[in-house]
Amino acid sequence: MVGIDLSLTRSAAFYLPSDWKPGGSWAKVKTITVGYPLPKTASATQRDLRIRTIVNTLLGFVITSSVGMRSDIYASPTKPMKMEWSRPGIFVEDYAYGLAGNSGIRLAELGGALKYAISQECSVSVEPINMTTARKIFLGKIPKGKGAAQVAVHSTLKRMGFAYEGSDEGDAFVIANAGRSLLGMTAATVGV
Repeated sequence: MVGIDLSLTRSAAFYLPSDWKPGGSWAKVKTITVGYPLPKTASATQRDLRIRTIVNTLLGFVITSSVGMRSDIYASPTKPMKMEWSRPGIFVEDYAYGLAGNSGIRLAELGGALKYAISQECSVSVEPINMTTARKIFLGKIPKGKGAAQVAVHSTLKRMGFAYEGSDEGDAFVIANAGRSLLGMTAATVGV
């Protein structure tokens, strides 16, 4: 199960193995962050390079982390070799439709490029999940106030034994956790 929190400056992906249990060991969990800020004067080439860097890094993470999600690799005389995945298991934060201007457009470009790359390389669709829904599955009740939900996720994961640096990994975790719930697997639910 992979959850992805997309950002141009710091995207994060979080892998939860299928045998992970809420409250269990974090030893097999994997995370990655990628992205960097660009000056407002950045050229189209610099912006494209950043998107390619993020997409290639996240695609590599999905492929190497999710090898156990494949049920088979097959080839036939009429079909090229392709990977069959036992369940989709790749989820991304749905777009924040309130983003205005170039930020929203560039984030949509990144999301589209990532979804296309994963669909081509893994033959599976990336499923969007609303962040508010994902946080509600994990936290129960979402705290009010700017940034309060991210702080609650971070402190809760820390209490559960998983420490990380930025809020992006926590957001990627709640996306993966919500994906588990959508696929009928046990999801971590703590209630704040």
